[in-house]
Amino acid sequence: MKTIYFIRHAKSDWDSPFETDHERGLSARGYKNANSLRKFLRQRGVAIDVALVSNAKRAQDTFNIIGRLGLAENISIQSELYDADKEVYLESIHKIPDILESVLFVGHNPEIEQVINHLLGVEGSIFTKFSTASLAILNFQTNEWSKIPSEVKGSLSLYWSPVRNDKK
Repeated sequence: MKTIYFIRHAKSDWDSPFETDHERGLSARGYKNANSLRKFLRQRGVAIDVALVSNAKRAQDTFNIIGRLGLAENISIQSELYDADKEVYLESIHKIPDILESVLFVGHNPEIEQVINHLLGVEGSIFTKFSTASLAILNFQTNEWSKIPSEVKGSLSLYWSPVRNDKK
């Protein structure tokens, strides 16, 4: 079985000065929510084979917060994940060696939401809103990354959002 974890970067800071969109860091709420996600992942004992992280500062900051627990053994910062379409994600998935069982993408919306829906074989969206610092976990009944999603559609095993969990 193959597993893909998708995390949308935590809430970004629009108030601090930045020259380009890539340079926007996290807001105070973003740090809080990323730490909530880190705690959730730690409680579940999540370990991921490879993390593919957008090169935008807010995505890297999010991963640095959640990654403090040694979340992934292999980490790759990828400029192509910024403003990527689903084909970029699919190409990244297909390049993963079959010996690896799991991958984490830390990126941006609406792209992540669109990719998730495509991998599930859903028209439209299963989400009302894929909030910042949210996590979706998809499982695929295959041993080959190249079969995703042409031969094997995924199933959503978990959706976690700090917004939903903070209200409890």
